[in-house]
Amino acid sequence: MAPPSVITFSIFQQFPYLTCVFSTRHGGESTGMYAGQNMGLNTGDDRRIVTNNRRRFFTAASVPETQIAFSDQIHSSNISIADLPGLYRESDGLITKEKNLFLAIQTADCFPVFLFSPHDQIVSVIHTGWRGAKAGIIAKACETIFSGFQIQPANLYAAIGPGIQKECFEVGPDVSRHYPDQFLSLHHDPAKRYLDLAGFIKNTLIQQGIPGRQIEDQGICTVCDRDRFYSFRRDKEKSGRMIGIIGIRS
Repeated sequence: MAPPSVITFSIFQQFPYLTCVFSTRHGGESTGMYAGQNMGLNTGDDRRIVTNNRRRFFTAASVPETQIAFSDQIHSSNISIADLPGLYRESDGLITKEKNLFLAIQTADCFPVFLFSPHDQIVSVIHTGWRGAKAGIIAKACETIFSGFQIQPANLYAAIGPGIQKECFEVGPDVSRHYPDQFLSLHHDPAKRYLDLAGFIKNTLIQQGIPGRQIEDQGICTVCDRDRFYSFRRDKEKSGRMIGIIGIRS
């Protein structure tokens, strides 16, 4: 079996003590609709196989499974400060200053957003779908970092991982009414629009004071790239999940 396949971020390569990786569907044991490296325990896949997929992924990343913090991802703007491994409930974003504690999220179209301050040794991961973005989760995470840890925006680096890009993200008025026109484009159906959620996320990060040169947006679409990624919009209840993880090694 091929080793677990991951995506890394060039903006973080200059920091060898930082681990930040995002899984793809290549290299796992799942079969059928979930074929590949499905990380989602809450999918219809065999939990034993998913557990094996996770174990192989974390081992390849040199991340101890006992040192991982998850949020339960309820599409909110809630942020938790993590100081111990485990599940942080009612939360979609995690922040930590603890060394050797790795923050993780699952996605299958929503965007994983990673924040890192090398000067202050703080990391954060944010699960960002349209509901969380609308509710201000990106700004709230930044504000929590700035005020709670006395960090200057110029010291933050950010990476926006794979997610549903604007060419695939058609939305109705129930969604589009929450977003400025600059992030919406015309659809062949007059009642719909295409939403540039990644552009909205990047713009929010810049508005929070993070320099644009310190933000990496990979522009990878989980819906289009069927070979490498799971997508809930594309595959519905038969979609697997990817995992993104970030942490500082002592």
